[in-house]
Amino acid sequence: MDNRPTVYPESCFSWILSIQNSRFNSVLYEDGCIQRLSMIINQSAISLGTGAFAIVLIQFTGVMFACTLGRAIRRQKTERERRRWELREKLINGYQPLGKVDSFVASPVIDLQAEPVKYAES
Repeated sequence: MDNRPTVYPESCFSWILSIQNSRFNSVLYEDGCIQRLSMIINQSAISLGTGAFAIVLIQFTGVMFACTLGRAIRRQKTERERRRWELREKLINGYQPLGKVDSFVASPVIDLQAEPVKYAES
């Protein structure tokens, strides 16, 4: 067996500053770092999970608002097209000559009979 003393890294000691701001080690940590490190990772995982869940909720809310906005725009566009169609139909089908109430009696019946047009040969 080797009789040399065990050398520990500086991170294994609890450092205390003296009045002259010089460091000296006071106590060797007896507990390992794994428990503390696992606690830090667990706390970070909870924070990261909470943050990720908040981002998912914000994204989902944005998608819902986008769908609602798209539906409202589509509804307005359809309504505008329906009004335009109604106006066009009203203008085309609702035409009445000025001063004439009954279109059957007031409108003359015109019978057009025409002979075929003959073109002169040049």
